[in-house]
Formats: sequence, structure tokens, C-alpha cells
Amino acid sequence: MTEEAQVAPEAEAAPEAVTPEADQASEATGNTEGQTEGQPAEVEGAEPEPEDKSDRTTRNQRRKAQMDRVKQEAKEAQDRAAKLQAELDRVRGVESNRPNAEDFQDHDEYLAELSAYKAEQRLKDRQVKDLERETEESTKQTQALHQKQVEEAFGNLAAQFDDARTRYADFDAVARDNSVPISQDMAYFMGLSDNGADVAYYLGSNKELAADLAAMPAPELAGAMRMLERTVKAQTPKPRTTTTAPDPVTPLKGGAGVSKDPSKMSAAEYRAWREAGGTH
Repeated sequence: MTEEAQVAPEAEAAPEAVTPEADQASEATGNTEGQTEGQPAEVEGAEPEPEDKSDRTTRNQRRKAQMDRVKQEAKEAQDRAAKLQAELDRVRGVESNRPNAEDFQDHDEYLAELSAYKAEQRLKDRQVKDLERETEESTKQTQALHQKQVEEAFGNLAAQFDDARTRYADFDAVARDNSVPISQDMAYFMGLSDNGADVAYYLGSNKELAADLAAMPAPELAGAMRMLERTVKAQTPKPRTTTTAPDPVTPLKGGAGVSKDPSKMSAAEYRAWREAGGTH
């Protein structure tokens, strides 16, 4: 070139600014500078070695577990920031009236109320400052975790691209065609998916759909990408576990009972029956 930034089981909205590392974004969107179109980047003098399937599976499982951890940490940080902001708004909204000397017949009573009012205001000011500091720190932590989540997503998508090249002979030519309109948010949501590379290949073959998705705002895009992922997952061929070849023909043995009237046999069946020693 989807509830998995708040792209997986529930709808997730992409961060407002998706700014992944340059190499990961380039791999995901197909804009790798200095790389021949449709060709994966190569390290000069390095011989790529085939990766054992079990090693690749283990690596993918570790990556998925890491993404899940980062996602959970980001959610917890976001919840904490929201609670702190709500408490800050509540404390700021608490109002108390300054005592008015004219409302008191006893001046000493007025001074006592005024002193209590000033103490209450000092306490409120301290609470506001503490909450402002905690809210700012929590917001920064949330932003850092969202950025980490973006980087993890793009790293996951790049790894899926490597795996997809072993399944699609024309993967780079189709999925990383620069004429396919893939936005950063689309790539991000694909990176949150377990089938991101298959979605990228599907969009490479359906450019009009890709253009429609690229024009969507992030909240709407999140739902559309999840629906597309389910569609692509249902269409992606699974490894064949049974053969589609017809059952082998068991030749007729001499002396074996004939289950079909020779007069009703086809020419091939009659010939095989005669060669096996069949007689009228």
C-alpha cells in the first residue's frame, strides 16, 4: 500500500499524525528511494538465506505479542490521561465565594471565614498545579506509546511483506505499485492486522477501492479496513490438506464378480473388463 490504535477487536482510530520511521513507512507504502520499482531492497554483497518456516512463525508470534503489549500500555496510559483531565476539569470548576464583610455582624467571624476561604484557594491552586503536571506527563506518555504503536505496526507490515513475497510471485509489482493510492493511515491499519500484506496485494489489484479508502477520514477508514480485512481473509487460499485428484481406479480382477452388466458398460469399461478376463 484495521479497534487494532483503539488497527483491533474494537474500532481503533489512527493517531492524528502518523509519523513512522522512514524505512518502515517506505516499505509499507512502496516508496523506497533508490530501489528499483517492484524489487525488494538488497544489501550489497549479502546472500539472502531462506528462513526456516518455524523460525518465521516464532518471530511473528513474538512480534504479535509485543504489539499486544504496546497496545495495552497505550490504552492504559490513555485511560489514565483521560481520568486526570476529568479530575482537573472538576477541580477547576469548583467555585467558592469570597466572604463579604458586610454579610457579618461579628468582624472576628468574618476574618475567620476569610482565612478559611484563602486556605481553600491555596489548596485548590496546589491541586490544580499537581493535576496539570500529572496530566501533561500522562499525555506525553500516551503520545510516546502511540508513536511506538505506529512503529510496531509498520515493522509488522514490513515483515508481512517479506513473507508475502514467498507466496505471491508478483507481490512487489502489485502491492507496491506507486500508482496504487495508499495513505499512511491505510498502511497503519494494515500493520495492525495479521493479514496486512494480503490486503495490500488485494488493493494493488483493486486501485479504485484503494482510492476510495485513501479519501476517507480516519474514523470511517478504521471500520472500512476491518471489513476489507475480513473479505480478504475469506478469499485468501489456505494450505491444501487434501488432494483434489480423483480416487485411483481399481482394475477388475479375473474371477471377480461383475457389478455392472457388460451391455451397459462404456467402451473403456468394456475393454478394461475384457482385458481383466471378463467373459459373457
